[in-house]
Amino acid sequence: MKSHIKTVIKKILILFFPIILLMNKWEKKQDIPYLCIITPVFDPALTSLKFLVRDLQQQSYKSFILVCISNGASSRVEAYINKLRKSDVRFIFKELRHQNTPDWKKLLINIGVRRNFALTYFKAKRYIFIDADSQIIDKHYIAKLKYIDWLVKKDIIITQTQLPDTTILPFFPINLGRIDITCYSFSQKIALHYRFPENINEHYGIANDFRFFKKINSLHNTTYFSFLAVFKNKRSAYKKITQIYTEETNKIIA
Repeated sequence: MKSHIKTVIKKILILFFPIILLMNKWEKKQDIPYLCIITPVFDPALTSLKFLVRDLQQQSYKSFILVCISNGASSRVEAYINKLRKSDVRFIFKELRHQNTPDWKKLLINIGVRRNFALTYFKAKRYIFIDADSQIIDKHYIAKLKYIDWLVKKDIIITQTQLPDTTILPFFPINLGRIDITCYSFSQKIALHYRFPENINEHYGIANDFRFFKKINSLHNTTYFSFLAVFKNKRSAYKKITQIYTEETNKIIA
């Protein structure tokens, strides 16, 4: 009975999340942003990235940074972000030393390196990995994350992501193929104590996103918030690692 009452109370409170929007106006300037969005980039992603920036600028809760992290030079993306920063310092470009990525394995490893650098170098209260071609469809997305975070105080918050074929993730029970990297954000504590995979596990193939979730997830540190937040691969203007993986695998089979 107590559990049922607690659930009902939470559902009622969720309806009143706009209190977070008021907090956004009243709270003092924070030492660190609430949310750090980490996005690996390269120049062919610029067109998609501009739409993601627009989505974030429309967010009702303003305490975030977008870290665009490049493998070597991405001059067009860098120029775009530097121009943007003249009026909005929440958008950041960071270039790491170039690593050659001739195939999907090297690319997957490099993405892990970039993500881990961003987790270490940039401080925030919560983190999420979102690719440049994703669309954030709810202008209150960050506000809702903040509210649920405050309400349940869990390290991992799972939301919903829609794939190009209209499939909505996650599926429960969560296992391989049933959750996307954009479905879950995680706390600073997780960022400080866990590293995203920087290697290949033949059993999981390209599913390092799931490997990371499996590593950080437990029954006691995770909550599920049932709202659709992100459209995956909505504005694709470049080859995704899944496409590269499929093409290379098909060549081997042929």
